[in-house]
Amino acid sequence: MRPTLIPPRRFSGAGVALIALAFLPVLASPLFGRDKEERKELPAEKQLRDNPIVKEKQCITCHTIGNEGGTVGPNLNQVGNRRSADWLRRWLTDPNAVKPGTKMPNFGFSERELTALVEALSRMRRDINVNALLAGGTPVEKGRRLFENYDCAACHRIGREGRFVGPDLTWVGHRKREDWEARWLRDPPAYKPVTFMPKFGFSEPEIAALTAFLHDQQGQANTKSRRWEQTVAYYLDLPAKERGKLVYRRLACWSCHGEDAAGGIRNDNQAPDGVTPSLRKALAVLDDAALERVIRDGSRAGTLDPAAPAPFDCPAYAEAVDESELADLILYLRALAPKKKKWSFQ
Repeated sequence: MRPTLIPPRRFSGAGVALIALAFLPVLASPLFGRDKEERKELPAEKQLRDNPIVKEKQCITCHTIGNEGGTVGPNLNQVGNRRSADWLRRWLTDPNAVKPGTKMPNFGFSERELTALVEALSRMRRDINVNALLAGGTPVEKGRRLFENYDCAACHRIGREGRFVGPDLTWVGHRKREDWEARWLRDPPAYKPVTFMPKFGFSEPEIAALTAFLHDQQGQANTKSRRWEQTVAYYLDLPAKERGKLVYRRLACWSCHGEDAAGGIRNDNQAPDGVTPSLRKALAVLDDAALERVIRDGSRAGTLDPAAPAPFDCPAYAEAVDESELADLILYLRALAPKKKKWSFQ
């Protein structure tokens, strides 16, 4: 069933934040607004959802288990396919030690609770017949099947489906090269030691297919993303700055410039230090017209060594945003700019 649009109530300040926190898991759900039959649940999924610890801690507020739950955190339906028991134990013991700044709280689980949860989560897995998935079709079609069966949407988003745990992939083929995608898929922690993405141990044929699928994502699903954002903004009556943040995430600007444009993301061979610069520094010197040109037309990255592979440039996003989205994005970025010091004679 598609949602019936009703006039939004007016909220401001903390009210908007509280309402967004409560309703975004529903609005972001892959099933929201779609005529789609529910997937068949596995026994392990129902067992985990009915687990007394899971119920007590209200885990489905943020995580999807089976066909129920929120989308703030990763979908747990195949967590056993991508996380080892040791990793799960470390994560549940102290999430912030594994991923600094995570929204996942430290629940202070006892040893008994840890053991029970790790065992239950490890059973959350599905058999993946790689040979069957790689049989027949184009490389892009093979990659799509792998993407779906490995449940990459548990963390990533394309169009209106998926999560915001990892970068949005709607425009990934527009901003990344195929050689980089293949390198990343082989061993994400080798490129970025603090990444939340695990090493799946993909075979080379899997990497080739997934790379083809990812590089094919050139914004075809942008309209679906945009409509999802408009629906969220309508229901929650989001202010312009919050709408701009949704655009920032859709274009995955943070995959190069960092969360809240703080920088620090590796970009080999980019001058002066192999790191994509913080947008906050650029915001201190660019006026709105110049910032708009960068977003629309892109910009070239400085190179340390002309003989080495070129660093990533900022691609042109003129086709990705309309006038109102561009204005919202600029307003969001302006809110991240360093605050000017106020002089005082005291």
